[in-house]
Amino acid sequence: MIGEKILEKKVVTLVEVKDLLKENKKMKDLNYEQEAAYNYAKTFSKLTRTKADKLLKDLKAIDGVSEEFAVKIVDIMPMEKEILKILIPKESEFKEDTLDTILETVKKYGGKDISDRAKDSAAAAKKTAKKLKQKAKEEEEKRKKEAEEKAKQEAEENASDKK
Repeated sequence: MIGEKILEKKVVTLVEVKDLLKENKKMKDLNYEQEAAYNYAKTFSKLTRTKADKLLKDLKAIDGVSEEFAVKIVDIMPMEKEILKILIPKESEFKEDTLDTILETVKKYGGKDISDRAKDSAAAAKKTAKKLKQKAKEEEEKRKKEAEEKAKQEAEENASDKK
């Protein structure tokens, strides 16, 4: 970044990072750090840009929620009060009803609670296990077929040697 200077500092969501780097990628190759940031943002951003922008706006409308805190919430999408409390800046305090309002707002934008996430993870694991079993079965059948062909070929060779 020699020769470049910072013009503006702004807190942005992972979705915005992903979109900004995607645009940069179209114009020029990304350097190592940019590529790593792009892959991270692509992997961990949980909402579309439109939903993230709307959620950010709704969160900032809640009394006491700063832009920085709202961005953290959009990026993490906490579904449980305990997780939300971890994200609260040290200099801030929130009443329980405000935390409930924040959680309700997040859930409105497609958030899932722990039990739903666990079900999704279990379903994904089951699907992966099924694929792996199928692949192993196919490989075993391929090995058997190759062994049978090899045995047949050896038998033919032995038969031709005896003649």
